[in-house]
Amino acid sequence: MGLYTVPGAVQAVSEFPSLQNRPSRRLLAAQHARSTRCKAESPLECYLITSGRDLASFANTLAEANIEAMGTRYGTVGNRRVFHTGAGEVAGMPYLALEWLYTVEKDAELRVGFTKVRVAGKGETAFACAHNAIGYRATFGEAFARFVGGTETGDAEPPPFYEDIAQIDVGDRAPGIVYSAYSVDADGDILAELAQSLIIPVDPSTIVTNDSYSISYTGPDGALISAFDISVENGEITSNLSLQRNENGAWVSGGTLQGKDIEYEIDGSLEPAGEWRQLAAVRELFAGDEETLSMLAWIPDADPTRFMDATLTRDDSEVDRQATLALGPISLSGRFDESGHIIDGDVSAGPGR
Repeated sequence: MGLYTVPGAVQAVSEFPSLQNRPSRRLLAAQHARSTRCKAESPLECYLITSGRDLASFANTLAEANIEAMGTRYGTVGNRRVFHTGAGEVAGMPYLALEWLYTVEKDAELRVGFTKVRVAGKGETAFACAHNAIGYRATFGEAFARFVGGTETGDAEPPPFYEDIAQIDVGDRAPGIVYSAYSVDADGDILAELAQSLIIPVDPSTIVTNDSYSISYTGPDGALISAFDISVENGEITSNLSLQRNENGAWVSGGTLQGKDIEYEIDGSLEPAGEWRQLAAVRELFAGDEETLSMLAWIPDADPTRFMDATLTRDDSEVDRQATLALGPISLSGRFDESGHIIDGDVSAGPGR
């Protein structure tokens, strides 16, 4: 059943803060589902999703639905603890892991429940597996990897010429993942897609989720054509912004921010750098003799009303290909590969929106 009796533990309930069950939300519709018996009383269920890509929100929703179902079946869910958050790569896709440990009480009998969830995705396709039983963590991970790797979903159009998956670590946890892809569209422009998903424990019994997406089109000369940025926090869209030129050639940054419509006009003579141009700047810096390189960038998370200065400064006297990138209030220090992508590094951020 996925729940285990804890002899003599009923009195221990008050020692831990409890978290009220959140209502589950049906974010995504499952197209295909599989079920297998990882444990006789607790089936491992897997889903293929074809209408969404909010990995962090999806992982949280699926976990909450499973915990709620265990409570409905076996009693009242009480004390909860985030047992594990994780992130990584599986079958060429980014994935997130979320595991909860909790108590369920019925008729003065206290039991312990354990819910494991993993989700992976790319584009509009997502995979998810869930299991409600203590133990079987390695088996669950292996089953999830087989499910993702063994399911045909078709190739992306247009196919990317470069893909990158980066793991975000905070202390001893890996709460997030970043996926980047670059492709050439039918007009010969470079399409850059970046997706970031985070599951952040704010205390032992509470998490927040964040999913963000950035899409930009860059001409062959590196000039930015247009850009789009979406942020989702705890399953709710908090911003949906775009940057495009109007009929007069001026830049227009607009959309919705925290539920309000905004629109700002920016000097059309300015030439902000797109994602692809930023990568080229890293390559140019390490190939030449200059110590710093500056450009303009649109950073809607920090300030959607203007372009901000982006400065890349070499710091490779002791560590090969190390540099610091300052983007408005955001500072990133790390090592870069020959293509211009960061290998590893540390990010610090000042006050944004």
